[in-house]
Amino acid sequence: MKELWPSLFVYDSEEQSAELGLVKEVAMLEKLPEMELNEEIKKLRQACFRAKYSKRRLITLNP
Repeated sequence: MKELWPSLFVYDSEEQSAELGLVKEVAMLEKLPEMELNEEIKKLRQACFRAKYSKRRLITLNP
């Protein structure tokens, strides 16, 4: 999606570092599937889930 509309996706340095951390964590999980996630990644995943849930809920309540 970023390729289609690059101007819509403006990242600050914090978002870029979070994305890089998530990419590294995914790579580590592919190598070591039994590895546990660190607290920062757990919180990031939870925040993403909550944001998606809220967006979905708003769409269904306001068609």
